This record gives sequence, structure tokens and C-alpha cells, in this order.
Amino acid sequence: MSKFNNLKISQVIRETSKAVSLLFEVPENLKELYKFLPGQYLTVKANINNEEVRRDYSISSTPNSNKLKVTVKEIENGTFSKYANNNISINDEFEVSTPNGKFTYSPSKENSKTKIAFAAGSGITPVFSIIKSSLEQETESKVVLFYGNKSEDDTIFFNEIKEIEEKYKDRFEANFLFSKEDKKYAVKGRISNEYINKVIKNFDVNNSEFFICGPEELLMTIKSSLIDNSFSEENIHYELFKASVNEEHIDSATFDGSTEITVIVDDETYTCTAEPN
Repeated sequence: MSKFNNLKISQVIRETSKAVSLLFEVPENLKELYKFLPGQYLTVKANINNEEVRRDYSISSTPNSNKLKVTVKEIENGTFSKYANNNISINDEFEVSTPNGKFTYSPSKENSKTKIAFAAGSGITPVFSIIKSSLEQETESKVVLFYGNKSEDDTIFFNEIKEIEEKYKDRFEANFLFSKEDKKYAVKGRISNEYINKVIKNFDVNNSEFFICGPEELLMTIKSSLIDNSFSEENIHYELFKASVNEEHIDSATFDGSTEITVIVDDETYTCTAEPN
């Protein structure tokens, strides 16, 4: 079980007009607890309008950087995301969990597989940590990123990705897709089944590892396309990103009758009956 500790904000970085990165200051006596693997996340507690709010955010820094950073994209009706983007300052203090999550990658010098990453919007945050860690620690690995956004201005880490591409010219390639903007260096459109089928023909089925993060529909499209093209499911790693929503207060009401609920998980089906309320 993860533990919470009070951590101060040491830096606030404006990534886009709707996204900020928050760096937490980790005291020396807590550094061991906050060691993390690329792809893991933190849970942040905040008191907003006299209510406790908890949100999970992927760590966007790398373990080698000695920084603990999360990136928060402001979403419509998002309680914490709006607060983070408009109200948080240096030295503000929050309860922050120790790192969690199974969408992880452990870099190894012996691993020479090509890493292929697909991300959309804020789904870049855990993927970014994985990409950078692989490039830093695996001198034989190559990394290819396919990253979809509305426009360049909406693209989190755009400048940093271009810098990494320059630094690792022979080992890193970034492919941008913009749904609402024409740029010479980017594809106009979204990550689609047709696009995936076109680009993955260039990769070795036996020497490619995939990391995917984004909305559910996109994730499932990419996964099914890869499997249809004979890529092994064990080499496909993914994290589902869902936008947080405001929980509105439901007025007291009376409900009659019962509801049958069917849940399907990994092709196993479970059915139960839910009584009123």
C-alpha cells in the first residue's frame, strides 16, 4: 500500500496554455521512498473549496534526473487540473503518495529492441519518461514516437521532444499528428487504423516493443491493429487515460425495481443483480 507524505512544490513549469509540470521537493529522508520506475504515477491530495480531492498523475521525469515531476493538463470541469494550472505556486504543500502503477519499463543495457510509442494528448506523460529512460540507458536501442494532438501549441513537451530528437539523431524519431493544424513536419489527422497499418510495416515483428497511452478508443484501435499485423501481445504495453470528471451531488430520489449488470473482463463474463440505490 502506498504511503502519503507532505511534499512542497519546488517549481512550476508552463508546458502549454493548458498544461503545467509540477516538481516536488523530496527531503533527503524520503528519497528512498520516492524512487520510481519509468511509467509510474503519483496520487496527489488537495483540499479545494473545503473538499478533499485525490488525483493520479504519471511521473514525466526520469529516475536518473533525480527529479519528481508530474504534468497536469487542464480539462473542462476538472477540479484539480484547473486548480493546478491556475493557482499552484512554489512552496505550496500537498500530500503525495509514493509511486504506483504497473505500466512500467526497466531499462537494460542488453535490451536492443526498438521501442515504438503511441500517445495522444496528456497520454505522453508516462510514455515520455519511458522514452527518455530508454535513450539514456540503452545505447543500442532505437525509439520511435507517434504523438497526436490538436496543434503544435497543444503539444505537451513539443520543444523538449525536438531537442531529444537532435541529441539522439540516430536513435530517436518523433512523428507528430495534428488534427486541427497543417504543418509541414506533421501529418494532418489522427492516429487511425489506416495510419497504424501504414507505419508499422517498417518494424520487425520479433524486435519491437510497444508502449501506448491515451483514450480507450485509441488504445484499443492501436492494440488490435498491432495484433492483426502479427505483433505479439506480450510486447504491447499500455495505460488507459481517462479525464477526471466532477462528481455532482445527486438529489435524494426513490428508485424501484432491480437491474441486471453484466461485466466482461478479459473475455470472462460476470452477471449480478443490483438492488435499488
